[in-house]
Amino acid sequence: MSSATELRDYQRRAYEQVKDAYRAGKRSICVVMPTGSGKTRLGAEFVRGHVAKGGKVLWLAHRVELVAQAAERLLAEGIEHVGVITADVDNPAPDAAVQVASIQTLIARGELPEVSLVVFDEAHHYVAAEWGMVAKHYSNATRLGLTATPERSDGKPLGDLFDALVVGASPRELTELGYLVPCDVVSPAKYSPRKIAGCPVEAYLERANGKRAFVFAALVEHAAELAEKFRAAGVTAACISGETPADERAAAVEAFRRGELLVLCNVAIFTEGTDVPEAEVCILARGCGSAGTYLQIIGRVLRNAPGKLSALLIDLPGVCRRHGLPTDDRKYSLEGKRGIMLQRRGSAGMPGHGLGGMKRPEQIAAPLIKVAGFNADQKAKLDYLQEQYRQADRRGYKSGWAVFRFKERFGHAPWEIRQ
Repeated sequence: MSSATELRDYQRRAYEQVKDAYRAGKRSICVVMPTGSGKTRLGAEFVRGHVAKGGKVLWLAHRVELVAQAAERLLAEGIEHVGVITADVDNPAPDAAVQVASIQTLIARGELPEVSLVVFDEAHHYVAAEWGMVAKHYSNATRLGLTATPERSDGKPLGDLFDALVVGASPRELTELGYLVPCDVVSPAKYSPRKIAGCPVEAYLERANGKRAFVFAALVEHAAELAEKFRAAGVTAACISGETPADERAAAVEAFRRGELLVLCNVAIFTEGTDVPEAEVCILARGCGSAGTYLQIIGRVLRNAPGKLSALLIDLPGVCRRHGLPTDDRKYSLEGKRGIMLQRRGSAGMPGHGLGGMKRPEQIAAPLIKVAGFNADQKAKLDYLQEQYRQADRRGYKSGWAVFRFKERFGHAPWEIRQ
């Protein structure tokens, strides 16, 4: 059974910061860490400690798939007696110390289990209207939120749900430490939310042919049309939508993992809750009014995988010109539309959230320019660092061993790679 002492350094740092906040009298803490940083593992440590003291836990998720994923992960972390509450569960375990539930199911039934700790997975999804009745019931419980993007889709502040915020790590830190892969970015010179620079299929063939890619389109019809164009160009591709049967969707994702499918086209299906580290390329063929949506989309391709050296963002509308690069430093808050701000620009992004008002983009002729990326020397150093981390994991060493090996070879710290 794992413990907090076995967490990665940045996870342990976040763990202690949250504990300090609770000791200082805070009751509801939101933890911000990037996609791929191990938020569920961090949450599991709090669940484990709470249950060990005789407490009961409710782990909330906003989608049935995330309920199943969280329950499986908690069991894999050695937490026993995990119950599941969704509309279609045939064998609930009402006496389990930990319940993983769909918030929609709880609200629909009007039955809320008595617990002393509530964990909000993907905390930014709990809009004010949903939280109202749940908040009253759990006003005396300890609360923990987990998210990569503390920005609600309705623009309302998360301050009504949390009274403190802990930033556990940044994408830049995790990239330079080797836990996420570096990301090259190409985009047009300016952001045009209703236009895309050229054909997504041609951009893929020119810059990423043979690599596994997620394509994010504006509409389902647009996604289906792009999938057909990929197939016509000799690239194995599928379109996944909200109407795709669950078994068909799962089969497509598995084929993608194996490399039998190279391209998966979608609108918002793979924006969150999709752990497919084999994906190397993200093609944006739609605008993103919300910085949170943009960062969640990019996060799909930043995870580490065997043999994966880097990721590529083909940003056809130029969203990065508005919301920044994957590793840009950002400030986070619980203040609604100012929840995610670029430090270098002091900008929270353009107004507008989610997919509201999405239309098929106009395809225009505009050159794609390389906006960001690590040069060959920097990538070589990152590759070396990632291998040292893998060796440390295999040998049961702490991550500091990998940092020491890196310094020994290159004469400077990993976080100075960009200098």
